[in-house]
Amino acid sequence: MSDKIMDHVVQKPDITGSTTINHAARVELGLNCSEYVLMSYVFHCAKNNKPLTVMETYQKTGFEEEAQLQVIRGLVQKGFVLFSPNEVPQVTSKWESAFTNIEDEFENLFWKKDGKVVWLGSSRKQSLTFYVKARKKYPKETLIENRNDYIEYLDMEHKRGFNRQIMGCEKYLNEKNEYYLVDWKVLIERIKKELHPKEETKIVEPLTKESRKKMYE
Repeated sequence: MSDKIMDHVVQKPDITGSTTINHAARVELGLNCSEYVLMSYVFHCAKNNKPLTVMETYQKTGFEEEAQLQVIRGLVQKGFVLFSPNEVPQVTSKWESAFTNIEDEFENLFWKKDGKVVWLGSSRKQSLTFYVKARKKYPKETLIENRNDYIEYLDMEHKRGFNRQIMGCEKYLNEKNEYYLVDWKVLIERIKKELHPKEETKIVEPLTKESRKKMYE
């Protein structure tokens, strides 16, 4: 951390970063919210061989220098970050440990359903990359349930005569599209109503003189 936030005499730089916290992973790792946010950025810098500077860390996390140092010390004590003279942060494998089984999870629970590949014709490698990113934001149950809803939606489309093909898995998981967050259940219900409209209310025949007389006897 070579530069100082307060060296910017005019004003502090704008805060541009945002972090989505996977609280299940956070709890598993034993981190508080501040530690999770900063560790997420530290890991990004380490992975991309990028120097960790005070100014950019502030822009990405909103933590000022004193807070950055305090949280970093906590991360060192918990075994996530190593002290190093290098500007590029040195991290241990502990951060990724919460996601070590993601590839198996992706292969057996998301890429396949009941032992059969769901996403035929898709790029498995690219899809796995997007899945790992999505899993850092959302639990596996959310992604798998939504995948199942999407498959059911396609089945319903076929039933109403539209031979809609499954989209590529890499497209479905791309965070720019976020198809994995679409509420497919709503679309399923719409199609069900279209295929099985409610029976129209039977038209009541007008009462005759004889029928009225029977009613009031």
